[in-house]
Amino acid sequence: MAGDEIGFGVVGLGIGVSRCKMIKTADGARLVAVCDLDEERGRKAEAEFETEWIRDYDGPINIIEDVLGMLRDGKEPMVSGPEARKSVEIILAVYESAKRGEKIVLPLET
Repeated sequence: MAGDEIGFGVVGLGIGVSRCKMIKTADGARLVAVCDLDEERGRKAEAEFETEWIRDYDGPINIIEDVLGMLRDGKEPMVSGPEARKSVEIILAVYESAKRGEKIVLPLET
C-alpha cells in the first residue's frame, strides 16, 4: 500500500497535533514530517508520531517559485492536478472520519 499512500506534512504543532492524529489513523495517508519552531513540541511530536521533525519551513517560497516557473517557463508543476485531487480527497476523508467517528472508504463518492 505504500505506493498508494499520500504523504502529509503538518506545519505548526499547536492545533496541528490533532491533524497529525487524524493523518496517522486515516487509510491511504502517511505523516511524513512535522514542523514547529519550538524544539520541545517538535521533539515530542517526532517521538509520538514516529516521524521527522523540521524546525524551519520554506514551502511558500517554493510554491511561488513553482507557479512562476509554470507561468513563465512552461515547466511542469511539482504536483500534478490528479495527484493534488487525491490529497484533497484524503483531507476531506480525514475530516469526515473525525466528524462521523468512523472510517471513510476512498475514493469518495461524487
